[in-house]
Amino acid sequence: MRKVLCLFFLFAIALPACSAEKVTVEQLEISLAAAHGKRDEDLAKKLGQMELGEQLNSQKLAKMEAELQGDKSRMALLAMADASAFLTLPAAEMSATAPPDAHTQNLILSKAAENLVASIHKLPDFFARQTTNRFHDLRVVRSSQDAIPNIYEHQAFRPLDNFSDTVYYRDGKEVEEASEDQAKSKPRPRNGLVNWGVFGQLQRTVVTDIYKGKMEWGHWEQSATGPVAVFRYSIPKEKSNYIVNYCCIGLPNEAWHDFQSIPPFHGEIAIDAKTGAVYRLVIVTELSPDDPIFQADIMVEYEPVEIGGKMYVCPSKSVTITTAVSPVFGADGCAGRAIQSDCIPPVIYRPKDTAINDTVFDSYHVFRSEARIVTDSEGDVENKAAPDGAVPAAAPLP
Repeated sequence: MRKVLCLFFLFAIALPACSAEKVTVEQLEISLAAAHGKRDEDLAKKLGQMELGEQLNSQKLAKMEAELQGDKSRMALLAMADASAFLTLPAAEMSATAPPDAHTQNLILSKAAENLVASIHKLPDFFARQTTNRFHDLRVVRSSQDAIPNIYEHQAFRPLDNFSDTVYYRDGKEVEEASEDQAKSKPRPRNGLVNWGVFGQLQRTVVTDIYKGKMEWGHWEQSATGPVAVFRYSIPKEKSNYIVNYCCIGLPNEAWHDFQSIPPFHGEIAIDAKTGAVYRLVIVTELSPDDPIFQADIMVEYEPVEIGGKMYVCPSKSVTITTAVSPVFGADGCAGRAIQSDCIPPVIYRPKDTAINDTVFDSYHVFRSEARIVTDSEGDVENKAAPDGAVPAAAPLP
């Protein structure tokens, strides 16, 4: 048996990684302009051979996407931009305005904390659509059902899948609740970093922990709504309240299970100095070398949205990037089966797989309480909760 396993590991090895060309945002813009009229598939392949060395912000990404002609190149550009979400902005995009003094910096942070508490209480009950595109950089090629696969690590990011569902916010917190359409559709994939608390709890955790860790001025930055103050922070493990939830780990000779940790973390927070509203939150975890996952980072962008005729600052987009071992099974393993507790992986090759989840939040609607007068035979008064602008009978409520 030992000899067979040794042979398996000799053949099921990861082949060399692709060599990506490091480019700046300006070089990317020039390259896209020069590629005008190029076939969609060819342009997507060219983008897959590039890697940004600085952050491509959402405003520039939207302009670049609008000029592309095909879905393949748009998806390749989206993955490229998401992979840069945790990098530093180009120097030209950072304002040269002098930083505020220490007292003003503290006022901005205090205003953010006050605004967070106030906004959570002011938010109405609502629901919104969230659409997720998932990418990964691991490629496994099988020549036949029984063949030992060739494994390619650190390849160009490729689309894995995409799905849309509804997120609900009730009584000041997010609620897991399936609409009638979701109940009939394909189940949402569970694997990956669990994206929790984007409607307030995540901000509350970071803003609270900032006062127990280290915080320093970053820079002024221009957002779609105006200038924002960017702070850098660092939270040690003993002061951390950020929970990493990852599904699912498949270790050799163990059943599938979730991974949870409360690690130290650092990142950035972008705050409107006048209102205290948070417009971007970045969390970079510092996981232990003994952990089965190596990276679990999240970035959330916020913008003003209208809900029930009023304006609120809510999530518009989130990006999560994770790196974890990805079990590759032989023909008699768990291949083709859903992640489940009764599937115990054999001793297999476990290459690293980096995954990106790009989630967009839109179509915000408020819940309203409506009363409808019916006939005596139907009852006196029927109370129903319906989303703003929707027919009560079609409301996605249980």
